[in-house]
Amino acid sequence: DRGNSYYFPLSVEPMFPEALSNGLCSLRPHLPRLAMVVDTPYSLDGRPGSPRLYSAVIRSAARLTYTQVQQALDGDPDQTTRPLLPMLEQARELALLFMQLRAERGCLDFDIPEAAVTLDQGVVRVGTTTRLFSHRLIEEFMIAANERVAEYLGGRQRVFPYRIHPQPDERKLEGLLGMLAHTAVADRLPRTTDQAGLQQLSRAVHGTDLEYLVNRLILRTMMQAQYSPDNDGHYGLASEAYCHFTSPIRRYADLLVHRSLKRLVAGQAESMEPEALHAICEGMNACERKAMEAEREIQKRAAILALEDRVGEEMRGVISGVADFGFWVELLDIPADGLVRLATLDDYYVYDPERQDLLGQRTGRTFAMGQTLTVILEHVSLERVEINFILP
Repeated sequence: DRGNSYYFPLSVEPMFPEALSNGLCSLRPHLPRLAMVVDTPYSLDGRPGSPRLYSAVIRSAARLTYTQVQQALDGDPDQTTRPLLPMLEQARELALLFMQLRAERGCLDFDIPEAAVTLDQGVVRVGTTTRLFSHRLIEEFMIAANERVAEYLGGRQRVFPYRIHPQPDERKLEGLLGMLAHTAVADRLPRTTDQAGLQQLSRAVHGTDLEYLVNRLILRTMMQAQYSPDNDGHYGLASEAYCHFTSPIRRYADLLVHRSLKRLVAGQAESMEPEALHAICEGMNACERKAMEAEREIQKRAAILALEDRVGEEMRGVISGVADFGFWVELLDIPADGLVRLATLDDYYVYDPERQDLLGQRTGRTFAMGQTLTVILEHVSLERVEINFILP
């Protein structure tokens, strides 16, 4: 009962059997592979024309890594990328146009680093990935392909799963700005909570210690993206119609889109009833939530393993949450957070839920969202999935 592949820090559980996911359906240089093509002309200012969608047999010219492509675009191509450089440079130009157009229409791009877990001679290490422009280049082309397919199928009244992202609750966004009004970014807050305002807020914290936290807080106000037989648009991408098409070997939704598209291209009638698709979408959404929960817990456990030998060390972090029993601190050097309990502090603190802070009654000391501070790693528990800090 799996709706997608599971990606864990040190392993992958594919949706399909290995013979398909790593064999027949996996790109290999110079080997023929079946594919669906979204052939779209673009104007010089990045506007799409009418796409042609069709089946094809392709042969990959080379297997390129993101680092390899980035080095080529930065002026240091190797023997493999040098003959491909004109194509890569043209791809960069088009991707930059896509990024500009998406930003203009209100797309939200928070660039939150993902956790990277490595195992080095039995020692678990946790860090963050570096997002290169080459990553964004491929992301832009995948988004464009997904949009064209959704428009194409939707315009022909086909039955397929849209990827929708509802608008966030206005009260949550106002609450976020109210909370940030008591932080170091108070003078840079936007006046509106629309997409332009959220873009402004993200730019205001770019390059600061608060960038990761504020972008995470914005994401918490967002509704979760989901699959639906009805097109309600995608708020985060500012797309009027969106679906998942580019990964049919690792997401079941993409496979359904491919089936619908293949039947359309072949001139065949739709094979799925809307009622059946509704039930399938609910199942895929449940599977996706389950996968996300599992991935988060494993990342937290990996962070605990990486911190086991650092108990007693001082660390820098940012307060990422406040409650009447303590506050959470997000570490700056690794993607992990833990709790400082009020019981470990040397004063009586009163919690203000509106300001999201704690005020010491004797010392007047305040702990508030977004505050940078030094903590000591007091205790970690793999059994309880828990990280605890104390103050120096």
